[in-house]
Amino acid sequence: MDIILKDDDFEAMPTELRRPLLAFLSARMIADENIEIQREASEATKAGSVLLRPNVIPIEAACAVVFGLNENSILVLNAVLNADHNEGLSRADLGKILGSERAINGTIGSINRRFIHRFDPNIYELEPALKEMPLIDFYNSSYHIQSGYHEFGHLAFRVALHLKEIGLGLENNDIIITTPDNKSVRLSSVAYAQFKQGLGCINLYQQRSPSFPVVLDGHDANTIHHILQSEGEPVVMCAPQPSASIMFDSNGSNLIYRIGMRLFEKGTNYAKCEFQTEYSTQCLDPAKFKFEADKRKHPSPLSDGGQA
Repeated sequence: MDIILKDDDFEAMPTELRRPLLAFLSARMIADENIEIQREASEATKAGSVLLRPNVIPIEAACAVVFGLNENSILVLNAVLNADHNEGLSRADLGKILGSERAINGTIGSINRRFIHRFDPNIYELEPALKEMPLIDFYNSSYHIQSGYHEFGHLAFRVALHLKEIGLGLENNDIIITTPDNKSVRLSSVAYAQFKQGLGCINLYQQRSPSFPVVLDGHDANTIHHILQSEGEPVVMCAPQPSASIMFDSNGSNLIYRIGMRLFEKGTNYAKCEFQTEYSTQCLDPAKFKFEADKRKHPSPLSDGGQA
């Protein structure tokens, strides 16, 4: 027997009945969607799978990393984020933060594993990627965060750390960010859940022309990265549902990314997504943003999803 409920029926329901019913229906729809996502990923071929370091990391993905870290990992990530981007942070400095240099490798390793496992293991080989593209890397005798090719503010992770500090999460609600110049950005609880489950991808084919395709087959990760850079294409991390990011632009502004649903190039596991950008007044301090929980969860798709 099928039961159909209309808007008038919900409006007539007592609040104590309507709220749990809506929560139940929302959970069922997300579960059904995730089943479809897994089916879609399993149909994509693994041949030629390439995971590149993303230039643009959604705030929802950063939250999926940060919200699962322990206190020591939070201290280390925060310290590396606030270090000079050229000098980084020395082992001696990190040892002082952790109380011992012996704790450094385990803590850094935990952060890097947490980051790499936001990507889809059905599509990418994550263990080699853990060595090739760690979030925090050690070079020139110091530790540096490796996200955002032209971006030294790493705002996605700064926002995630700020949200954890003020106790505002994405488990049960979207979050609306309002910048100091009144630009609005929606963080999606659904995209957050998908990154948390490890369904992240990077876009290899987001804006190529059908007449002049960018041929990536047969190239290694570094070559593909150079090809995309020469085409002026950023490598954007994306999920099956829309997400968002804010970056510090080299021109002295913030650049808001509204990232569309992840698509697969038909018959392959090459992901692509559409995205829109908007300039905003420069602000590197998330405490100057306004954050508001929003339980409506209505992301606006930039594409239809699925394969194309």
